Amino acid sequence: MNLKTVSMIAVPVIGLLVVVWVISTLFDTQGPAISRRDESDLLVLCDEVLRYPIDAPDMEHEAGAIGRFFRRSGIKADTAFGRSEELYEALVLERTGDVFITADQNVIDQLNDAGLVLEKRKIARLVPYILVRRGNPHELQSVADLDNADIRLGVVSDQSGLLRRVTIELLENSGLSMHELDNITHTEDSPYSLGMAVNVNRVDAAIVWKPVARHFGRNTEMIAIDEDRNVISAVKAVVLTSAEKPENAAWFAEFLAGGVGRQMFEMYGFE
Repeated sequence: MNLKTVSMIAVPVIGLLVVVWVISTLFDTQGPAISRRDESDLLVLCDEVLRYPIDAPDMEHEAGAIGRFFRRSGIKADTAFGRSEELYEALVLERTGDVFITADQNVIDQLNDAGLVLEKRKIARLVPYILVRRGNPHELQSVADLDNADIRLGVVSDQSGLLRRVTIELLENSGLSMHELDNITHTEDSPYSLGMAVNVNRVDAAIVWKPVARHFGRNTEMIAIDEDRNVISAVKAVVLTSAEKPENAAWFAEFLAGGVGRQMFEMYGFE
């Protein structure tokens, strides 16, 4: 095998490994550690699916919403990213945190029941799409088309997670039941690993969030779900009663709901 052949094989493989490493690093599914540095003014607890507009890890330093808020206000913020349910459990245990950002209404209801909600601000919409291989080889047009023995369907395994619940509801809206589908061939532990499964052709289709699907645009494409059958979640910033400086927390929530914050979310595929 000559050097040119080795290079043709190695470059795509290395590129794929880099993508896998970045995603596994950014969206580690281990339990979140929530703590505040001495010099920080805010502790922001944020669902991992919302990390990009908040932190912008793919851009220059302080390019995300938190960095832009600091440049405008001088208020420094620490962040803790993880699954919303895990962040909630850590918050209840440690009672530390100023702002909680999530699209999971169940978690917001739990925060409210626990007496942790001071105020809420709606920021954006989290919209699910059907993700397929580029070219849409199975010619899928709707959720109903996923009931096909020729299609390898992937779903998330997290029983309590928002995407799993939304997937079940989307299937039911099309007269289907997840428990009765025989073509679910893979389960993945997060929305990002599910998107990767389509990207590397482990599955033919999966329902994922639009911001997740954007990461795999070279090898995949998105199929929109009819608005009247879709299940769309509102992304909200919750100011917590555990906030050490409620006025700063409220200012940050207001910033996210304003023009600059919404622009950051739109940049990363939120609506």
